[in-house]
Amino acid sequence: MMNRWKKMYEPITLAGKKVRNRIVLAPMGTRSNLMDGTLTDRCSIYLEERARGGAGLIIPELTAVKEGYTWIPSMQIYSDRIIPALARLADSVHGFDSRIVMQLALHGGRAASAVTHKPCLAPSAIESPLYKEIPHALTKDEILELVEDWRTAAIRTQRAGFDGVEVHGSHGYLLNEFISPATNRRTDEFGGSLENRLRFPRMVVEAIRESCGDRFIIGFKMSAFEVMDGGVSPEESVQIARLIEKMGVDYLHVSATSSTVPNHRYTPYECVPTMYDEKNCLVPLAERIKNEVKVPVIAAAGIVEPADAEDILQAGKADMVAIGRAFLADAHWGLKPQTGEQIRPCIGCMTCHKHTLAGTNLVCTVNPGLLREFRDLTMPKAPVSRNVLIIGGGPAGMEAAIQASDQGHKVTLVEKGERLGGELIKASAPPFKYRTRMLLEYYRREISARPIEVRLGCALEADQLPQFLARESFDVVVTAVGAKASIPPIPGVERETVYKAGDIFEGFDYSRLGRSVVIIGAGKVGMEAAWLLADQGKQVHVVESMPEVLPGDHPSIRATLLHQLEERCVKVTPGCKVTQILDGAVFVEKDGEELQLPADSVLLAVGYQADDSLYRAALNSSCVERVYEAGD
Repeated sequence: MMNRWKKMYEPITLAGKKVRNRIVLAPMGTRSNLMDGTLTDRCSIYLEERARGGAGLIIPELTAVKEGYTWIPSMQIYSDRIIPALARLADSVHGFDSRIVMQLALHGGRAASAVTHKPCLAPSAIESPLYKEIPHALTKDEILELVEDWRTAAIRTQRAGFDGVEVHGSHGYLLNEFISPATNRRTDEFGGSLENRLRFPRMVVEAIRESCGDRFIIGFKMSAFEVMDGGVSPEESVQIARLIEKMGVDYLHVSATSSTVPNHRYTPYECVPTMYDEKNCLVPLAERIKNEVKVPVIAAAGIVEPADAEDILQAGKADMVAIGRAFLADAHWGLKPQTGEQIRPCIGCMTCHKHTLAGTNLVCTVNPGLLREFRDLTMPKAPVSRNVLIIGGGPAGMEAAIQASDQGHKVTLVEKGERLGGELIKASAPPFKYRTRMLLEYYRREISARPIEVRLGCALEADQLPQFLARESFDVVVTAVGAKASIPPIPGVERETVYKAGDIFEGFDYSRLGRSVVIIGAGKVGMEAAWLLADQGKQVHVVESMPEVLPGDHPSIRATLLHQLEERCVKVTPGCKVTQILDGAVFVEKDGEELQLPADSVLLAVGYQADDSLYRAALNSSCVERVYEAGD
């Protein structure tokens, strides 16, 4: 086992400091700190648990060097009053034999100015998708003042006992805006040539080195690609990396400016890749730079499987791997390859990043304990073991069964189907949903590893439940039966050629659909169905009643799905009201005009409705002490 993971657990030295392995906790906003920059115990415990969980190098969330330039609650380091809390964090991380560096940055653009009402700062007063307004072009004196902000921030970081800092020059933040030819149009010594565009970042790095010394780690996070017109190309990124190396940095953290650009177009270089993107998609950028520099290179973005991380390191494509959302899904991602334990997989659903962009609490679809480590990890065994019935073997039911069993309860899990998984079986069936299949396999293995009684093929209806409970001796019932597909009131919806979209994902005879298929509903289910059917050779047309497609979803998911459907010649038409379904045709209204769309068959993908019938039946039973509802 150890030989398989030899490279990942090999130490590396940065600025004379030994890092115990090559696993880096990637910096991610948690929204668990205060708006004034105060570090909370909740965030500290979250970070400490990832150090305990095997990350050799911890990089907390972006930390602002200047007060007030954050649009969500996050870390800041503009004042000495913040040092004591940071010192406690550094002490705790070091107690797990991990290193910790602080990512220093300033967001002077779109998000910060919109929420904080601070002026939008940038190298040039030009339009850009990064800005909500024409920004204020920084003067030379203002640039020099900002250099001092970075210097004093690094000094405070060192006083707090951190091992170093990472200078953030990526993702459209201020230093990145100076480096990028798309946003830097200056004609003075801070613009024009690449050397001039790097002058501000170089002054920052030199100021930190001068004040903090040679044994203080200084890393640099850079964009090796920008999705913006005229932005940094992979070819130019090599020149940028060489010049940053000459500044005297101790490592390069290679990323891209893509997913952080509002409404960006599709790119194969997503810095926050979705479940639909190629895995490890930024590794080629890191490898290109690794081949041209001597300092260690960190590869990032969508590395979720230990085998991939080890292979990247073994192949010399990078010296370290930054693990982000996979550490949100499982705090002990870094330890479990060694112990042989299962890792709870990140499925790339973007729920965490979507919440961060929206300014709402960070959550993880697969890990209900995220940012609740202070509570969940110390939960004691139940004082009294109960006999628990869980109805529904989907993800919510399986998670409830796992948690109840681990608390010492006797658990019976009933599922109407012949396999555990529920809707997760359909969701993981398409070839492009391999990450969802990882979750399904994880749950099944976790269930089988516990003393949980599983009854398959046990369909309980609401009117049968009271008699079933009367025959058994359950103390607690948990209903986790999910939701039912909605059926819209469209004339002709009852025809034999009309199907629910969810029914075609697994074990379906596609010849039944004919050649042309109209899908009603352009949510993720409808779009995935279109992708799947196009790969089966169908001519697919997706219609959506809303004026936009996936308006409330993460922009990277939207961009990738639309790209995949465009590649497969799938037509997607928003702003359509379906008026009638006939044999061979679907009639819609679009901009006041009636259109007839050819359709051998129709798929319905218009959402789901909660099914609480079993929950209400259980509540009405006098045979159990408590009733709970889980999932949707």
